[in-house]
Amino acid sequence: MLIGGLVTPLALPAHVAAIRLTANLAPRVALDLDVGTAVGAGYGFDQFGRVFAGQMRWLWHGRAPNGSSSYWLTGPLFIQGTSRTEIRFPGRTVFREEDSPIRALQIGYGVDRITRNGVRGGVELKTGGGEGPVIFLNMFLQWGK
Repeated sequence: MLIGGLVTPLALPAHVAAIRLTANLAPRVALDLDVGTAVGAGYGFDQFGRVFAGQMRWLWHGRAPNGSSSYWLTGPLFIQGTSRTEIRFPGRTVFREEDSPIRALQIGYGVDRITRNGVRGGVELKTGGGEGPVIFLNMFLQWGK
């Protein structure tokens, strides 16, 4: 099991900071779980909140002797989103808040490297659909056995 962090510096609709847990299920298959927070606004949302994501990774060529690999990935994504609508009345203004999360099935490609002391780092490009296209460039660093 590996534990570490993930950041998404280039993303649509929101940037993400998360904790990632990884479990190897087979020599070429692994499961990643991300829990974090999204920051930004877009797609009609005024504010984002929690992020939950899971992905299955398939190392199609396995891992090279130097610890590097490339892999395909797929899995669900959930981003909590809040939109506010301003309603004006004579003498006062109220806001109607509506929670409507983004749900998407993502697919993507990634490259990583594991060092001899158990540190894993890499980059992933993921996309999918929900209320609109979602695109994430994830960078992560993990450590463990």
